[in-house]
Amino acid sequence: MEDGSVRLAGSGGASKSLPFLFDTSAMPSRAAACDHCKQGTHAVYCCGVCTFGDERCEQQYPGQNKSAIIAAFLQKTFPLQDFTPCELFQRIRGRTLWFMGDSQTWSFYYAAECFLREFAPSLVRKPAVAVQENNQMRLVQYISAPLCLELVHGTRVCAVRVDNAADMKHKVLARLARLVPRFPNDIMILNTGLHYTDYSRPWNFPASTYIKDLTALATWRQQYKDKLPSMIWADTGPQHFNTRDGTYPGNGERPFKCRPLTAWSDGNPVVAAGTWRNKAVAPLLPRLADAHLRLFNASVPLWNSHIPGECSHWCHPSAYQLWLFLLNGVLRDSGLGNAVPVAGASGGATAASATAAAPSAAGGSSSDSSLHGSGLADDTGSDAVLSGGATADAKGGAAAGAAAVAAATAAADGGGGGGSAETQAGAGADRDADAELADAAAESDDDVPAGGDGGAGAGAGGDEGGAATEAAAAGDAAGGEAHDAAGDDAAPTDAAGNSDGDGDGGAAAGGTDEAADAAGDGRPATLPASMARRFCGRRDRGGGGAPLTWQEVDKLISQPAGLHGRLQKAGPPAGFAGAMQHMVNMNAGMPAGLPSAITPEISAWLVATRKWNGLRRFEQVAARRTRTPPRPPPPAVRSPISSCHYLVDHKHRLIFIRSTKIGGTSISDQLGIANHPVMCKWQPQYCEAGCEGRPFCLRYMTTPQAVPAVWMNYTVFAFTRNPWTRAISSHHFNHRRAIKPECREKFSDFAANPSLVGQLCYDRFSCCQERFGFVLEHVEPQSPSCLFTSEGQPAVDFLGRAEHLEEDFQSLLVLLNSRRQAGEPPLNISDMPNLNTADGSGDKKRRYYAEHYVNNTASLCDVRNYYDEDFGTLRFPAWKATRPSLKPVPTKGLAAVKPDSGCGELAAAAAAAEAAEAAEPAGPPPPPPPVVCTRAGAAAALHEGEWQELKENKCDPKAPLMASCTAPLGHQWVWRRKVCTARHYTETQLRARLKGRSVTVLGDSHGRILFTWLHRKLNGSFTSNFETFPKFYHNASWHGVAATAATAASPKSADLHLTFRWHRTLPPVVQDVWDMKSSGQFPDVVVLSAASWYYVEGLPLKVLEEHLQQLAGAVEAADAAASKAGKRVLWLLMTVPDRVRGRSWSATWHAPLGVVPQYNRVLRGAAVLHPQGPALLLDVQALSQSCLAWCSADGTHANAAVNALGIQLMANLLDLPPAAGAEQ
Repeated sequence: MEDGSVRLAGSGGASKSLPFLFDTSAMPSRAAACDHCKQGTHAVYCCGVCTFGDERCEQQYPGQNKSAIIAAFLQKTFPLQDFTPCELFQRIRGRTLWFMGDSQTWSFYYAAECFLREFAPSLVRKPAVAVQENNQMRLVQYISAPLCLELVHGTRVCAVRVDNAADMKHKVLARLARLVPRFPNDIMILNTGLHYTDYSRPWNFPASTYIKDLTALATWRQQYKDKLPSMIWADTGPQHFNTRDGTYPGNGERPFKCRPLTAWSDGNPVVAAGTWRNKAVAPLLPRLADAHLRLFNASVPLWNSHIPGECSHWCHPSAYQLWLFLLNGVLRDSGLGNAVPVAGASGGATAASATAAAPSAAGGSSSDSSLHGSGLADDTGSDAVLSGGATADAKGGAAAGAAAVAAATAAADGGGGGGSAETQAGAGADRDADAELADAAAESDDDVPAGGDGGAGAGAGGDEGGAATEAAAAGDAAGGEAHDAAGDDAAPTDAAGNSDGDGDGGAAAGGTDEAADAAGDGRPATLPASMARRFCGRRDRGGGGAPLTWQEVDKLISQPAGLHGRLQKAGPPAGFAGAMQHMVNMNAGMPAGLPSAITPEISAWLVATRKWNGLRRFEQVAARRTRTPPRPPPPAVRSPISSCHYLVDHKHRLIFIRSTKIGGTSISDQLGIANHPVMCKWQPQYCEAGCEGRPFCLRYMTTPQAVPAVWMNYTVFAFTRNPWTRAISSHHFNHRRAIKPECREKFSDFAANPSLVGQLCYDRFSCCQERFGFVLEHVEPQSPSCLFTSEGQPAVDFLGRAEHLEEDFQSLLVLLNSRRQAGEPPLNISDMPNLNTADGSGDKKRRYYAEHYVNNTASLCDVRNYYDEDFGTLRFPAWKATRPSLKPVPTKGLAAVKPDSGCGELAAAAAAAEAAEAAEPAGPPPPPPPVVCTRAGAAAALHEGEWQELKENKCDPKAPLMASCTAPLGHQWVWRRKVCTARHYTETQLRARLKGRSVTVLGDSHGRILFTWLHRKLNGSFTSNFETFPKFYHNASWHGVAATAATAASPKSADLHLTFRWHRTLPPVVQDVWDMKSSGQFPDVVVLSAASWYYVEGLPLKVLEEHLQQLAGAVEAADAAASKAGKRVLWLLMTVPDRVRGRSWSATWHAPLGVVPQYNRVLRGAAVLHPQGPALLLDVQALSQSCLAWCSADGTHANAAVNALGIQLMANLLDLPPAAGAEQ
């Protein structure tokens, strides 16, 4: 048009010939592109548009018509005919479209400049900036400095070759921001990946250069975002080398031969997610870019159009032209590009027909003879149906799930090309099927945990998702403002101007404050209306409104709980049953419902089990803010205990329910109660320091019936603290005692979700110091599970307030003295030198606390929402919520307490219960029911034992031994259970038992030691040179195979086929299992051991969880295939021995106490294990937890005694039926 705008014609009149993108006949020849070059001119600037660096398909594959075949194949999914240069030009008109990255991005630029050539007054390329400055950005010696093709109306397309993210930040972006006018108005496509070749690392190894560089770039971009262009991150494209995931092998016979990406078709989750590079960058995308160009899956089928001799780069036109089509969709759907009206279309959705024309992901598509004839189809004989980066597989299996993940994520951040267009358009017969697939994908897509970058529920989407969540959170948390910017005048207001509407537009007419609270308003009803809006209104969260004074904030946060003093106790608190079970089993040796080998350390156990509670609470708060339903809880053990300890003084007949950060240390010190609810049997260091000389009778709490029997006769008390000041104290404690300086967060970040402090330790224990186990205890709520019964009634006789600690402590003494036993002197504690007076120590400290919120008023709302139960049940004045209907406190006639001395009553109750259990039944015992001993039942029985020290270095002949009991060891293993009676095999019997068997061990040094012990014990030999093994620790694989026929004939040989493959982490183990399935060759026993390097390298627990999920899928598939072939495989998953306590050495695997059990807990909860999966646990930690002082040479690896137990367990489990309903 005359004004230079472009109006596109509708698609109805589109030509049916070859799409313009692929039409090489319309492209200028090399002569036409280069004839204008003057002598002495740098060839790359004046020459080359549409020559593609001499990588045209017709040049690389003469006579094969590659481009036309590819175009025909892609057109079945993508409306390439409708995509014109006019549309793309209008989207970038008046701006520069930058392509920054490695050689793949450079080739992408070639496709763009050629496509837009008709808008170029000249095909002469020019430097991006002044020549001298431009040459400073030439970072690859044999590649040009940045170059551009200038188009009309101030538009350009430019390319900058940068192979790594560090150079992007330091050497290019900062320079361009200084030199390029209107640089923030531009659009930049960026990618880097192929030049990061740390193949030995897992995809999200935190110390890898790739993640470090990208994290630094993302952080830098956030800091200078207003000075940089709109960013679109492009996937690293697929490679098709003859490797498991198609990536470059680093060596091999050349020329390389490309092959289809079968792991993608088989549903390998890492490959389906774009292999390790794209998976590693996914969590960083919300900070790294404004939109995501998903091109990996769309390019997977194009394996046969790479440059001959290599399998990374494609010829032109092929994949890069498809990427250009997908880029146009991202520019359109994300709003980063200019709006382009299309005649006859709604909203300009030119790609909406892409997915409408494509079959659903679950259904696959039909074969195409011409495509197969060209060799472009894969070996399965099916096409891949592609839509905006989402893929479909004709087999409709796991690859279809990966397609749904891509489509769902694309829809989430608005950058998904055709895959999201269909959903937005609401058309197509496959809409219900697509929704079903997206739901399934959402259940499995946990790449970014809740509470990660972008806010709860934002996931790996664009910033739009995080912004929407934050906006909704701000609005819903605040409850809205009367007549706000949205014009919400439908919500009624009171005389003070308070709106009763919620953040979604107001409550129904006539609604009350109570109704608004129930709907999620959350406004402090007792505060002035202006103050309520100021610290929780939408405008204030955005930075508007006058700031509060510290005196105003102090008045709010220093208020004590309204519920205090003497109360009518109704019974034990809701969380006490779980705490009691924990105490009981601390004496018995294992927490109930958990595997027997859990090391009973309260701090470590609480971190592992309460971690999910914290995340669950955060999601509930986020759901209340955004009006979206929370996700279901993860399939993990959830602790019934909140952040409270039960400290018992039987001498004075009292129970102190101690929460954290409420002055508990001062109280317990003055009363002489042990500070730590620990069992001296398990943690003697606390007994020596904290229990000596104190009334510490928890040893009698061995029967659940004993304690509830005396609960009502003991004086039970607790103290509370205002959550606003308690949050500040918790934050300071975590920084001072738990979190290392380099990992500490601002208070505002902590207040937004206190439970993420524990998540930090869970994800990166390297950030946390030795006491990280106490982190979550200091952020959990004080109520209701600690202080109220399950019916909502008080569980205490007295409730004190930290804000009035000295005053309330004296009131507590009055109550305790009124209930003292006959002849006992009264308690008289007048001086409390260690008293922590919280907020009552003067203006200086009060102001210090208040100033945390003065310029950070959003944190007032965040803390209030997180601790809403504390505010409500404890009746803090600044909160208005549904409160329990409490019984009145009697002023007279308090129940008399029967005198008793020391622990007598509790001890008597425990003794009676123990006597009842030991009593023999009258008459002859009934015959035991027949036992069907399955593998699962036997495995459970075999692990339940203990090492017993020998008397006079002689074995007990009646004990069911599982290991040799020699004088140097001085111990024997004794089973506890009689079910599934096991036998001890001698070496001769072991050889006979294992004769003709095959055992494969996959994993790390712990698996290698088991493998080596078995080999040497059975006198086999290797065809490989075992002595050189240590040199190959870090190789992808290594084999040790027992000798063949000649040695097998020896009477000492077990005729056992042994194989060991060294792997540091689980992904290559997973691949080995998939290879078993593909080959159909299954060993009798497979031992899986690859967990120790996760904590050695500081990998987060969530990485181990994800890799175990992948392992579960592989093992289940392989086991099903083996069963179908008539083969019964025994799968064993090994745990890791714990550290030797107190042993000091400088090994690289040194880790804080309690860390190894954390990783083992994740192993024990893996879906690959019975009953969810077919594998059984070879619990090395359980078999060694009481012997490491003498059965480990280096404090980490178990010696032959423990490995002998493992082999005995393996021999006992062979040939037993798999787990069934009759198991024991």
